[in-house]
Amino acid sequence: MIRLIQITDTHIYAEAGDCFEGVDTRASFERVIKHLHRFNPAYDGLLLTGDLAMDGSREAYGYLRHMLAEEVPVLCLPGNHDQPRFLAESGLSTAAPAPLCYVIAEWHLILLDTQVDDCAHGEIEAAQIDWLNRSLGAADDDYAAVFLHHHPASIGSPWMDAMGLVSPDALWSAIDAHPAVRLVALTRTPEPRLVPRARSGSRYAVDLCSIHAPGDALRCGCEGARLPDHRSQRRGSGNEFGRARADGPCMTIHVSGSGVDLVW
Repeated sequence: MIRLIQITDTHIYAEAGDCFEGVDTRASFERVIKHLHRFNPAYDGLLLTGDLAMDGSREAYGYLRHMLAEEVPVLCLPGNHDQPRFLAESGLSTAAPAPLCYVIAEWHLILLDTQVDDCAHGEIEAAQIDWLNRSLGAADDDYAAVFLHHHPASIGSPWMDAMGLVSPDALWSAIDAHPAVRLVALTRTPEPRLVPRARSGSRYAVDLCSIHAPGDALRCGCEGARLPDHRSQRRGSGNEFGRARADGPCMTIHVSGSGVDLVW
């Protein structure tokens, strides 16, 4: 079993005390870290999935690195507010900047870079799709989870959909072509939901409800939601994916050979 923690949209500023939509994001982030350190058993990796710094400053990434002096891998991908060069220079990420594939046990963790300079929406170029296909091909005998910042499907919110992934069909085609993919974790929606992929009938994305405004109360819950999984005959595998909001409770995703259960 592996256990991962995902934190997203921390919106940290260079200066302590600066607020995003009325929330002191450093104070909020520190509450999350305090909560994470109570996890037992300890987790195996920490994923930071975009909009880590609100102002894209070196100071913001330096603060995050100082706060996340973890003994486990810390993996990062950029969001639209991030400055990838400063993020890379900070040494915050254990591995090279996204796009990256990091393997823990039988899980290939795929982190995509969908950031476009000075734009709120996301894009993924053909070269990265080629890289994704190669990376997923290498995972065919194992399992894969794909993480990205910009949502590649409509979430029913016009202003948020304008900030989604442009032309996502190439991404979905790559995912649909590789049965190793068990989870696609999206990070920019106001409520949890399951997004079916009609193209192949049995392929799904999981939209995991993270913040788009730090400090918002988590208003939606999910009891016993399950993703159909037609590959359970391969082998049993129990893995937990945890997520912490910037100011709210943790969410655990339990991924097993018989499906995916969302537990709040």
